[in-house]
Amino acid sequence: GVSFHVFDAPRERGGYFERMAAVNVSGYARVIPFEPLGPSLEAWRPSLARLQSSGGEGFMLREPSAPYCAGRTASLLKFK
Repeated sequence: GVSFHVFDAPRERGGYFERMAAVNVSGYARVIPFEPLGPSLEAWRPSLARLQSSGGEGFMLREPSAPYCAGRTASLLKFK
């Protein structure tokens, strides 16, 4: 089976939550869920360990109020 995973909505305005609220998926598409990790790096480490033990690489950390930005940006970082 083939499925499409929606990570963001570049054509929508607003922060991440506003953009994702505008996404309407059906059929083979699904939205990747957002999960708050906690207030500090140390709070993230257990979640990262669980993700990596199941084959994941890391988390994408984003500033939820930042508008969409193509390319590299300080408002979206990979934590691995």
